[in-house]
Amino acid sequence: MSIPKEPRQLMINLMYLVLTALLALNVSSEILNAFNTVNSGITDSNGLLDSKNDLMMGMITQAAAKDSRVETQLILKQAEDAKKLSDDFVAYVDAIKAQVKEAAGGANEDYPEKLKTEGEMEKTSNLFLTQGKGKELHNKIEEARSKFLNVLGKESQIDIPLKVVQVPAGEHAKNWEEYNFDRVPAIAVMTILTKFQQDAKSAESTILDYLRRKINAEDIPVDKMAAQVVAPSAYVRKGAEYTADIFIGATSEAIKPKVFIGSFSSAVQKDPADPNGKSFLQIEGKVIPLSGAREIDVVGGMGKIKETASGERKFQGVIQIPHPNLSKEGEFRFYPFEFGYETFEVGKAVVSPTAMNVLYIGVDNPIKISVPGYASDKVTASGCGIVKVKGEEYNAKPTKAGEDAITVTVKTAKGSETSTEIFRVRRIPEPYAYILNAKGGPIKIGEFKAAEGITVKNPDFVFQIPYTVTSFELIYAPKVGNVVSDVSNTSKFSNIMKDIQKKAKPGDIIVLQNVTVRMPDGRSVPINTSFKLIGG
Repeated sequence: MSIPKEPRQLMINLMYLVLTALLALNVSSEILNAFNTVNSGITDSNGLLDSKNDLMMGMITQAAAKDSRVETQLILKQAEDAKKLSDDFVAYVDAIKAQVKEAAGGANEDYPEKLKTEGEMEKTSNLFLTQGKGKELHNKIEEARSKFLNVLGKESQIDIPLKVVQVPAGEHAKNWEEYNFDRVPAIAVMTILTKFQQDAKSAESTILDYLRRKINAEDIPVDKMAAQVVAPSAYVRKGAEYTADIFIGATSEAIKPKVFIGSFSSAVQKDPADPNGKSFLQIEGKVIPLSGAREIDVVGGMGKIKETASGERKFQGVIQIPHPNLSKEGEFRFYPFEFGYETFEVGKAVVSPTAMNVLYIGVDNPIKISVPGYASDKVTASGCGIVKVKGEEYNAKPTKAGEDAITVTVKTAKGSETSTEIFRVRRIPEPYAYILNAKGGPIKIGEFKAAEGITVKNPDFVFQIPYTVTSFELIYAPKVGNVVSDVSNTSKFSNIMKDIQKKAKPGDIIVLQNVTVRMPDGRSVPINTSFKLIGG
């Protein structure tokens, strides 16, 4: 900017500089805290990626040590190249982070993990735009991407996330560097750099996973071997023949199998080669060959079933492992099984949740209660706020978190007998705030403008919960301009919020803060999230 000679114009320019400085100071602490949260989350994910990559590299190294073929040693060399590329790029970005930290005044004295001046913009803009660090980073990303892709050459069609994303249409930024780093707060710059490091680690992970499968590093190492005895029954009538199969059983933590129980679909067929007619043919595909499939816990490579025995019980299920053939990515191998048991003691009740293995406060938890050998009108239940619906069907509605018991009483010819089952009682998980189908992060500008308000839901929870939004605050932080906020006492956007929708542009930040949700158990909980508007 040239310095005008006229005093009036000089004063106007000075006022502009002051207003620009005030604008820079107008970035709210909520926005900066949101970036801190995102940066911390990406950093934690990077640690998990490091552990995964180290594990895959160890598997490839171990396999190559046992196989001296040229092809195998080449795969090891490719894996080492990918790791070095990732390490070098991460170290390069760490050096830039140190410069950003210095520009922001170093570490916060009270919170060393934070920057002293998180909202610093001028010095970071100078570093990336005037000093050319942004252009250098741009070139470094393209160079690293090219080298990553060259590790495998034309033999693979895989893509990697490390790339330079073009500036969205309609943006005023002249180039990639200006779009990402012009007047961007220091903590936001640190978050962007951490994401680039994650992309490099993910590129390494993608290549190592491809090589691991190619080298057959997924061959299952046996962690434990033990003698196993399988007998048709532990109860034998005196004088009858007792039979048992004795063999060595092997388990593995490395394969990470999943075990499902349910009812066999038509895809499950008996093995005609088994003279005992007990074995099943192996199945390959993407769909679990069960109806009503339910996953059970796996410990030490073995599925675990634990329940209160009642009457006659039969189980059907499958063990699922990833398909070892690289060309069948996304498919599985399924090994069907079938077994059961029969109890001999009459009069003992069994209580089994029909929708979950815990009970939740504030909702009806469906429970099925039965006592083998007795009609349902001879059975009563108490505890956990339980109410009988009909027959063997009950609803439990506990009110206190922790553990609670359901006591079942059955009227027998000898009097009343009781049985007690302990349940874990949990509060309903907090939901997420959504704008249309987005629950945070990037959202297309068109979707934001089309929304009439916000919704809250938790699609991963077992029950469909009628959450109610009683109020929320929307904070609008444009790339250029003042931060604007308003509060709505419903789930719908206020008039001010609708005005924000009209003038919002790609690159602007939307923060939903203090979204107050009334839960079915009577609590009111606050939730927060943020969005970055993108073109589209």
